[in-house]
Amino acid sequence: MDFKTDRVFMDMAQGVKNAVTKVRLKSQLVEDTAERYGLSINDNVEELMRECYKKELSKEYLVHGAILTCTNCTNKDVTVCVDGKNFVYHAKKNSDIRAEYINEYDEQKVYGKLEVEENFDASVEGRAYATTQDCVVNKNIPYFGNCLSNPYSIEEKLVFRNNHLEGKENKSACAEGSCKYLMKLNEGWENYDIDVDFFSFVDDECGRVSGITMTSMLFCRHGGFIYPVTSGQRIEEIVQYVTAEQLNDLQWVNVTPWMVAELNRVLCKYDITTTERIRHFLAQCMKETNKGSWLREGEYKQWNSQQEYEDYFNNNTKYKYLYRGAGYIQMTWDYSYLAFATYMIKQESGISEIVWKSPANEAEGFEERYKIAVEKAEAAGMNVDSFKKIVSEGADYVAEEFAWEAAGYDWYVKGLNSIVDGLVPGKKGEADAVTSVVNRYTPQDSYADRRDYYEETIEVIK
Repeated sequence: MDFKTDRVFMDMAQGVKNAVTKVRLKSQLVEDTAERYGLSINDNVEELMRECYKKELSKEYLVHGAILTCTNCTNKDVTVCVDGKNFVYHAKKNSDIRAEYINEYDEQKVYGKLEVEENFDASVEGRAYATTQDCVVNKNIPYFGNCLSNPYSIEEKLVFRNNHLEGKENKSACAEGSCKYLMKLNEGWENYDIDVDFFSFVDDECGRVSGITMTSMLFCRHGGFIYPVTSGQRIEEIVQYVTAEQLNDLQWVNVTPWMVAELNRVLCKYDITTTERIRHFLAQCMKETNKGSWLREGEYKQWNSQQEYEDYFNNNTKYKYLYRGAGYIQMTWDYSYLAFATYMIKQESGISEIVWKSPANEAEGFEERYKIAVEKAEAAGMNVDSFKKIVSEGADYVAEEFAWEAAGYDWYVKGLNSIVDGLVPGKKGEADAVTSVVNRYTPQDSYADRRDYYEETIEVIK
């Protein structure tokens, strides 16, 4: 059997293994989700999982700089036998990647960065979105140190034989790690099948192609598969500015891992990262939502019916039920929702021509700018339904899907970071300067509550 035939058979065999692995992984995801939510096998676990992933997709698309690893890699030395002689290969590591960037960092693995140097027509914060076709070895995908699987095909053995002609040690080859000589990737990333539409992006070389997310995987025909451990959308995505323990110490309610992760993502995104900024931000959120008890205006009242709830706001407020307050800092009024949706479309699409104006500085044109943003994004092939619902479904949707995002956005729009930076740290009365901007119409007892909440944060947020 020549090495070409041998390679075909080996690749076919590995392809079967990869297919089995994919089925096993899907089954494992289902089981993990059932366990996490206390569901039985009779419950529709896959439906819940589908909804969970829908909720996270727009935040978890991979971009240039996403950190990857492989199930079959190791940073330990491996021994490769060539014609009866053993040679030790050393794992080459990426010195740019720090352990603190990675949740559940594995000290025995090698991590590398996804490179996406093209596709800049579709980018976020200057980082190009990756697509299923960004799978080229040593262009998009780095090597991962050493491979736990030894060379097994004739072709692979020939590569190592050439590395060590006449049985001689080749220090430069050994220093590169064995992965470099064994990696054989499939022709594209695979997205986990959850029956939802993935965003597609313009790949400069392949046209419009599906994006890839934190649930995607790239199989290697030598064995194992490559998967992301960070999305790359925020280089400090795992930094815990505020922990669940701290929120519990402050007597917050409805504290979940997702809620805490989303809070920290928003703190990072809107640069609410100094001790004083975090204290003041949390103090305002604590008053706006009674420490997370309600995320919609009016939830704190007992209504006889949903109709009574809606009628009250439709008949007694100018902003009506649809655009009542929502979020951890409660966003109100139709123009605020229109501006927020426009901002999110501009941020997520990376389309520079989309015009966003701050509602703090502009009085009109919000609906027109929003409609143009939708048109431009949809013309570029983006699915922006989740952002359109900010306008069409209003407060209820924002409370469910963008509660922290809306709060961070409101903080950013009102320039509160710079205001906080000018205050005396730890002085209780300084909270009034923040309150007057967050909610200038709030009554005096609300000012007092926010001062008290700020004082509480001083004891917890250090």
